[in-house]
Amino acid sequence: GTGLPITAAMVRRCLAAAVWGDTLALLRNQTRPYEAVPGTAEALWRRWTEDLGQDLAGNRGLTRREILRRCREMAVERVPREVQKVAIVGEIYTKHCHLGNWNLERYLAAEHCEIGVGGITWYALYYMDGHALKGSAPARRVYRLLASYLAEIQRDMLSILNQAGGYAPLRVTVADGWLIATEAVGWARLGYRKILCVQPFACLPGHIFGKGQYAALQRKLPGARLVSVDYD
Repeated sequence: GTGLPITAAMVRRCLAAAVWGDTLALLRNQTRPYEAVPGTAEALWRRWTEDLGQDLAGNRGLTRREILRRCREMAVERVPREVQKVAIVGEIYTKHCHLGNWNLERYLAAEHCEIGVGGITWYALYYMDGHALKGSAPARRVYRLLASYLAEIQRDMLSILNQAGGYAPLRVTVADGWLIATEAVGWARLGYRKILCVQPFACLPGHIFGKGQYAALQRKLPGARLVSVDYD
């Protein structure tokens, strides 16, 4: 048995939390440099985190329709400005955890950069896709159904994000190793020509399968600059 029984209610909350969290993170990072009133994006981030946390705790608004309705309510007014666009790709911990990357996002935000960082739903889809190919037949079917459901919600989420003036790579598989390169290409095609490829110090998949491709990628992506950053 498992020490943490997985229930249908838990899965619904996890899916909703992943979609809401990705939407909030993408909108905050892509709106903060353009906000009409300084501090608005951060204030809304805190408010939405509290409100959505209460919804999750109370099992409210967890249908697909309600999840997407909440996503539509998160947009912030933007004003046009010239800013630097910087994407962050790489190993999941150093990419998303402020302890692992020494507050990289906070530093870039202080420099008024627009930050491109993918979310947890991309990793979840990669995980589900891999597990849909192994294990028992019932387990494979469950993973295929979950992946199909989450992929549909993610497509709608990205459509909402586009309407609000934001963007994120679609149909890009993200993980470690050579998949770091696919993520970098996805962001480069969206206009992020400066890309930080982050990884733990001495991470073999990142160094061998990831870093080994950067020079070739830069030749194929004119004007792009890929910088590999190791964190100890």
